[in-house]
Amino acid sequence: MKEWEKQGKISKSPFANLAKKLKSNGYNFDSKAICDYWWNVLDPRLNHGPFSQEEKDYIYEKARKYQETNDKIPWKFLQDKFKMKFGKFRSRNDLKNIWNIKKRQLKYGDESGYVDELEYNDNRIEYEIEHKEKYSIQLLL
Repeated sequence: MKEWEKQGKISKSPFANLAKKLKSNGYNFDSKAICDYWWNVLDPRLNHGPFSQEEKDYIYEKARKYQETNDKIPWKFLQDKFKMKFGKFRSRNDLKNIWNIKKRQLKYGDESGYVDELEYNDNRIEYEIEHKEKYSIQLLL
């Protein structure tokens, strides 16, 4: 994406363009999968470190408040508020995962076997998509 910006090409649908380029090279990735992978894993602004207890408590509190008033949690707004408060940009998926882990723990008790932490391998992320064949793209960060 940075390469496109350097060339002055700011696309309205960069993920669709990337999907077309990959398809022409024999890979079959849809633009939604590429988009999700960018926003949840590859975006260089993301902080993949472990959550502190204070951060988790903040997610629990805000998500519970949003859910009481709207029944839906606007994760994008929570993501922005989280960044303003803690100075860390976390993926919406990570925020949702922390919230859903807490909900399961409350539902099943703490002895449910669910782990209260997300683990990342900062050096290598493997992303596999199954299509007629199995492709594995290994991206080094």
